[in-house]
Amino acid sequence: MLSVLIPTYNYDCTALVHQLAREAAGLSTETEIIVADDCSTQQQVRQAHASLRQVDGCKVFMREVNCGRAATRNFLASQAKGEHLVFLDADGMPATDRFLSLYAEVAGKADVVCGSIVHPSQCPSPDKTLRYKYEKEAETRFTAPMRNRNPYASFRSFNFMISKEAFMKIQFDEDFKDYGYEDLLFGCQLKERGLTILHIENPMLNMDIEDNAVFLSKIKESNRTLKKFYTKLREGSALIRGYELLRRFHLQAFAAWLYEKSEKRLTAHLLGANPSLTVFKFYKLLHFAQLMSQG
Repeated sequence: MLSVLIPTYNYDCTALVHQLAREAAGLSTETEIIVADDCSTQQQVRQAHASLRQVDGCKVFMREVNCGRAATRNFLASQAKGEHLVFLDADGMPATDRFLSLYAEVAGKADVVCGSIVHPSQCPSPDKTLRYKYEKEAETRFTAPMRNRNPYASFRSFNFMISKEAFMKIQFDEDFKDYGYEDLLFGCQLKERGLTILHIENPMLNMDIEDNAVFLSKIKESNRTLKKFYTKLREGSALIRGYELLRRFHLQAFAAWLYEKSEKRLTAHLLGANPSLTVFKFYKLLHFAQLMSQG
């Protein structure tokens, strides 16, 4: 049995659920869909999710307290009846009509099976160029063969299947309540436990590409998360490795100073129509150095 688990907050996932339900109706594998609305503040979203109770094979939980992504995913797993859990982000959409079938075919071949993430062929609007360029560049490095070369570091929670037995050994760290890096920690924990990962091409289309300002704000939030959980994330984080290289050469204070001096110009460039990904990576490192300088 497959349990498809969808955590959501202020994002209407009804189109996703209806598409999954249509495919599930034709599967030989028994399938359930469970949605957990993590106390959305938008009333129209809550009403849309409540209506999903009328969909065959779909259960909906409307949570009265916002608990965060990690706790919501753990809650969903506790409610699942299936031996295999398919976790999907609410803002995705299966890119093929054999999405659940592909997962059913490989169930049991590894403890964790990761699908893939794809994005529209064209940027949705001029104010979304930063996230779009970042994600499209990542697609070229995240084919299934490339992900399988370094399977744990390539783990993403956007679209994956895990045996319930394996999930209950780890679960998501509920101390992670803000944006960023719960994927990285989960991948490290899978590696520590010796659990196997298989990466396949089973794409979900990312339907919610944020505008440049929102994305930049989320990156800064993720840097704060990285600072908060520095010890837990140290082994797997490329950004921490970059920061520790600065420290080795006693350049961390200079990097923090440089961020403060250049923040406005860097931000203006990244919010523009043609942001550079090199500048973006530089910005992330300088911002992290500035956060670390605050103690």
